[in-house]
Amino acid sequence: MPRAVPLAQRLAPVLLPLTLPLWIAACTSTSSSGGTTSGTTATSTTCPKLLAAECSAGEAPGTFGISCASTWTQALADTHYCGGAITELQADCGTYLARIVINVDVANTYYYDRASGALVAVFGTGYDGNTTCEGGPPIFPAPTCATPQPFDPCPLDGGAG
Repeated sequence: MPRAVPLAQRLAPVLLPLTLPLWIAACTSTSSSGGTTSGTTATSTTCPKLLAAECSAGEAPGTFGISCASTWTQALADTHYCGGAITELQADCGTYLARIVINVDVANTYYYDRASGALVAVFGTGYDGNTTCEGGPPIFPAPTCATPQPFDPCPLDGGAG
Protein backbone atom coordinates (compact mmCIF):
# COMPACT_ATOMS: atom_id res chain seq x y z
CA MET A 1 0.00 0.00 0.00
CA PRO A 2 1.47 3.42 -0.93
CA ARG A 3 2.45 5.65 1.93
CA ALA A 4 0.24 8.72 2.48
CA VAL A 5 2.00 12.03 1.93
CA PRO A 6 0.99 14.79 4.39
CA LEU A 7 -1.01 17.63 2.86
CA ALA A 8 1.53 20.29 3.87
CA GLN A 9 4.29 18.33 2.14
CA ARG A 10 2.20 17.97 -1.04
CA LEU A 11 1.27 21.67 -1.06
CA ALA A 12 4.74 23.05 -0.23
CA PRO A 13 5.97 23.02 -3.87
CA VAL A 14 2.84 24.94 -4.87
CA LEU A 15 2.54 27.31 -1.91
CA LEU A 16 6.23 28.13 -1.41
CA PRO A 17 6.60 30.04 -4.72
CA LEU A 18 3.33 31.86 -4.04
CA THR A 19 4.15 32.84 -0.46
CA LEU A 20 7.89 33.46 -0.77
CA PRO A 21 7.36 37.06 -1.97
CA LEU A 22 5.34 37.65 1.22
CA TRP A 23 8.28 36.49 3.36
CA ILE A 24 10.80 38.49 1.34
CA ALA A 25 8.62 41.55 1.83
CA ALA A 26 8.35 40.78 5.54
CA CYS A 27 12.14 40.77 5.78
CA THR A 28 12.47 44.22 4.21
CA SER A 29 12.32 47.45 6.15
CA THR A 30 12.61 51.13 5.42
CA SER A 31 15.50 52.96 7.01
CA SER A 32 15.25 56.44 8.50
CA SER A 33 16.82 57.83 5.30
CA GLY A 34 13.95 56.32 3.28
CA GLY A 35 16.00 53.58 1.59
CA THR A 36 15.09 49.92 1.64
CA THR A 37 17.40 47.41 3.25
CA SER A 38 17.46 43.64 3.37
CA GLY A 39 16.50 42.53 6.86
CA THR A 40 15.87 45.04 9.59
CA THR A 41 19.37 46.13 10.46
CA ALA A 42 18.45 49.79 9.92
CA THR A 43 15.44 49.76 12.24
CA SER A 44 14.11 47.80 15.19
CA THR A 45 10.60 46.57 15.82
CA THR A 46 8.64 47.41 18.93
CA CYS A 47 6.90 44.44 20.54
CA PRO A 48 3.77 45.66 22.35
CA LYS A 49 3.43 42.47 24.45
CA LEU A 50 5.93 40.39 26.31
CA LEU A 51 6.33 36.90 24.91
CA ALA A 52 4.91 35.23 28.03
CA ALA A 53 1.70 37.29 27.77
CA GLU A 54 1.21 36.49 24.09
CA CYS A 55 1.98 32.79 24.49
CA SER A 56 -0.22 32.27 27.55
CA ALA A 57 -3.47 32.73 25.59
CA GLY A 58 -3.18 29.35 23.83
CA GLU A 59 -5.73 27.85 21.46
CA ALA A 60 -7.13 24.51 20.37
CA PRO A 61 -4.91 22.21 18.28
CA GLY A 62 -5.53 22.44 14.55
CA THR A 63 -6.56 26.11 14.72
CA PHE A 64 -4.49 29.00 13.43
CA GLY A 65 -3.11 31.63 15.73
CA ILE A 66 -0.21 31.92 18.14
CA SER A 67 0.96 28.56 19.49
CA CYS A 68 4.29 28.89 21.25
CA ALA A 69 6.66 25.94 21.44
CA SER A 70 9.10 27.33 24.01
CA THR A 71 12.23 25.73 22.52
CA TRP A 72 13.50 24.94 19.02
CA THR A 73 13.52 21.24 19.89
CA GLN A 74 9.85 21.45 20.89
CA ALA A 75 9.06 23.43 17.72
CA LEU A 76 10.55 20.68 15.55
CA ALA A 77 8.16 18.17 17.15
CA ASP A 78 5.14 20.47 17.56
CA THR A 79 2.04 19.10 15.82
CA HIS A 80 -0.29 21.94 16.86
CA TYR A 81 -0.87 23.06 13.26
CA CYS A 82 -1.34 19.55 11.81
CA GLY A 83 -4.62 18.50 10.30
CA GLY A 84 -5.28 21.62 8.22
CA ALA A 85 -4.09 23.32 5.07
CA ILE A 86 -1.22 24.98 6.88
CA THR A 87 2.32 25.09 5.49
CA GLU A 88 5.37 25.17 7.75
CA LEU A 89 8.83 26.39 6.81
CA GLN A 90 12.06 26.88 8.70
CA ALA A 91 14.87 29.33 8.04
CA ASP A 92 18.39 30.05 9.19
CA CYS A 93 18.57 33.63 10.49
CA GLY A 94 22.16 33.80 11.73
CA THR A 95 21.93 33.93 15.52
CA TYR A 96 18.27 32.92 15.28
CA LEU A 97 16.28 30.06 13.76
CA ALA A 98 12.81 30.76 12.40
CA ARG A 99 9.70 28.60 12.23
CA ILE A 100 7.27 30.09 9.71
CA VAL A 101 3.67 28.90 9.78
CA ILE A 102 1.49 29.93 6.82
CA ASN A 103 -2.29 29.70 6.59
CA VAL A 104 -3.05 30.74 2.99
CA ASP A 105 -2.26 34.49 3.20
CA VAL A 106 -1.58 35.05 6.90
CA ALA A 107 1.36 33.74 8.88
CA ASN A 108 3.24 33.58 12.16
CA THR A 109 7.02 33.57 12.41
CA TYR A 110 8.62 32.28 15.60
CA TYR A 111 12.24 33.33 16.25
CA TYR A 112 14.41 31.06 18.40
CA ASP A 113 17.84 31.88 19.82
CA ARG A 114 20.29 29.55 18.06
CA ALA A 115 22.57 29.15 21.10
CA SER A 116 19.97 28.41 23.78
CA GLY A 117 17.09 27.19 21.59
CA ALA A 118 14.69 29.47 23.49
CA LEU A 119 11.76 31.19 21.80
CA VAL A 120 12.53 34.91 21.69
CA ALA A 121 9.79 36.60 19.65
CA VAL A 122 6.69 35.93 17.54
CA PHE A 123 5.75 38.02 14.50
CA GLY A 124 2.44 37.93 12.64
CA THR A 125 1.79 38.82 9.01
CA GLY A 126 -1.80 39.78 8.25
CA TYR A 127 -4.00 39.72 5.15
CA ASP A 128 -2.66 43.17 4.25
CA GLY A 129 0.93 41.90 4.20
CA ASN A 130 1.96 44.00 7.20
CA THR A 131 4.21 42.21 9.67
CA THR A 132 4.12 43.13 13.35
CA CYS A 133 5.68 41.78 16.50
CA GLU A 134 3.03 39.90 18.48
CA GLY A 135 5.20 39.15 21.50
CA GLY A 136 8.83 39.45 22.52
CA PRO A 137 11.28 41.83 24.14
CA PRO A 138 10.24 45.52 24.03
CA ILE A 139 12.67 46.15 21.13
CA PHE A 140 13.52 43.30 18.77
CA PRO A 141 15.52 43.79 15.58
CA ALA A 142 13.95 41.20 13.29
CA PRO A 143 16.80 39.22 11.74
CA THR A 144 17.57 38.71 8.09
CA CYS A 145 16.88 35.08 7.19
CA ALA A 146 18.01 32.75 4.44
CA THR A 147 15.40 31.39 2.03
CA PRO A 148 12.90 29.32 4.04
CA GLN A 149 12.86 25.57 3.50
CA PRO A 150 9.82 23.25 3.75
CA PHE A 151 9.35 21.64 7.12
CA ASP A 152 6.70 19.12 8.12
CA PRO A 153 6.44 18.01 11.76
CA CYS A 154 3.10 16.31 11.14
CA PRO A 155 2.80 12.54 11.38
CA LEU A 156 1.56 10.75 8.28
CA ASP A 157 -1.98 10.70 9.63
CA GLY A 158 -1.97 14.53 9.79
CA GLY A 159 -1.96 14.53 13.59
CA ALA A 160 -5.43 13.03 13.67
CA GLY A 161 -4.52 9.96 15.60
